[in-house]
Amino acid sequence: MNEITSSSAAAATLVLDPTKSAYKAWCIPSSQVAAWGPANLWYYTKAIVSGRTQHVQLQGEAGQLGADFVLAPGDDGTVVLAHYCRNPTDRVEVSKLFDAAVASCGSEKESMTTSQ
Repeated sequence: MNEITSSSAAAATLVLDPTKSAYKAWCIPSSQVAAWGPANLWYYTKAIVSGRTQHVQLQGEAGQLGADFVLAPGDDGTVVLAHYCRNPTDRVEVSKLFDAAVASCGSEKESMTTSQ
């Protein structure tokens, strides 16, 4: 069994899950219809027309949808933000990820300050 690997940069961790065990544990869906539906086809059509073509190499399950999570610092696994993508173009805004991360760190700092 392959293990889940992670890479940390600053205070963030990117998780790679080649066995999809985390996908299963977090109930992240897979859908060929959503992955290859109108929203995604329209996104790539616009990219091609505007000259922003990207070289896409399909690997693994092409219908696997994404998800974004922000977990609070510490070991309790509190989910601060969870976003399950409806299709490959449905991603949470980066500013919302940062806001959730900052808010979770702020609440930890407050609890540390008040408990001292």
